[in-house]
Amino acid sequence: MRRRLILGLFVLVFSSAAGDGRAQLGELVESVDISDPAASPIQRLVAADDLRISGRYEEAIREYVALVAVPEHRLAATLGRAECLRRMGSYTEALAALNEGSDLGSASADWHVQVAEVMTLTGRYANALERARQAIVLDGDHVSAHYLRGRLLETLGRRDDAIDAYRWFEDRLVRGIPTTAPEMTTVALGYHRHGELTRTDRSPYALHELLQAA
Repeated sequence: MRRRLILGLFVLVFSSAAGDGRAQLGELVESVDISDPAASPIQRLVAADDLRISGRYEEAIREYVALVAVPEHRLAATLGRAECLRRMGSYTEALAALNEGSDLGSASADWHVQVAEVMTLTGRYANALERARQAIVLDGDHVSAHYLRGRLLETLGRRDDAIDAYRWFEDRLVRGIPTTAPEMTTVALGYHRHGELTRTDRSPYALHELLQAA
């Protein structure tokens, strides 16, 4: 019951965060016509992100493909395009898009996490675990990388290792509550999973102090 409640509130929080993101992005791009050749690359990137967040993946992909040719936005456009493809279920295409940007992505924790997410969805758990590890090496505070690592260890049946991985979220909270909704949400889920595996009820704190705040 507690797990269903946690997951249900996670969906609500994610939807609300996405809605807030759309509102904020809308303010930034409301006067921008992305078909206007005079629109700047950063305006087009913000607009493409808005399309992605709104679930208009094919339109977003067209913008991201154009922005891949802009050096300073190439990595962001590659990650945005790959996320759209992943959410559409086009896993092979998503991985190919990420591989095209591997020269920049190899130094990016976000890139490794995206690769790991696709590999997880295609059952390549050991490879995904290595990508999550590399992301953590690049950015020790990458909450999504730590959560993905814990999930993968659970999937592989490595319960004790998963507990150790999720313990990071306890240590993270000692340093203070994250300040963004996505990080709060992910920390809440990792903290809750640590409680579930150690049979310690973390639901009230995860719900009230993290997910509701997010």
